[in-house]
Amino acid sequence: MLVSSAVVQMMRVGFLFVIPRPITERATVRHCLTNCRSGTQLNQESLEIWCDEGVFALAANIYLHETNKFSDLFLCMGPFHWNRVLLRCQGKLLRGYGLDDALIECGVFGPGGIETVLNGSHCLRALTGLLMVEDLIHKLEWQTFWTHKDKATIPSPGADEGTAKHSCCQ
Repeated sequence: MLVSSAVVQMMRVGFLFVIPRPITERATVRHCLTNCRSGTQLNQESLEIWCDEGVFALAANIYLHETNKFSDLFLCMGPFHWNRVLLRCQGKLLRGYGLDDALIECGVFGPGGIETVLNGSHCLRALTGLLMVEDLIHKLEWQTFWTHKDKATIPSPGADEGTAKHSCCQ
């Protein structure tokens, strides 16, 4: 059902004031967390604070060192920034195994572009590159399966026509 007749209680949304100082400084982030602490303006027991990756790192560090003071805050990082973190982690796992050289040699990425794939700084390029790697891994798995399977138990598709390769491995 796309339409609901349920009664939803009215909620309030608040926005922070304009921050006149650089948000990348620890003192500025701590000041913002202190101003948001009580949630009394919105009549809430706790308050979600949504941050980008850099501010989240500072805010989490402050929160961990002063847990009692900021116990009514719930720190969140947006999905775009979580995506960047995950892409960076995947790039770190794949670095040094020749994948970067293979993607450069095949002409998929240039020498400068491969760095943005592996460190996750260019999201679309990193996502495209890692999806290509995933597809390649699946293709190699199928190719290995069809090469080393028990031929008596699982006959090769197309064996009647004399081809021993599966369509996904070509």
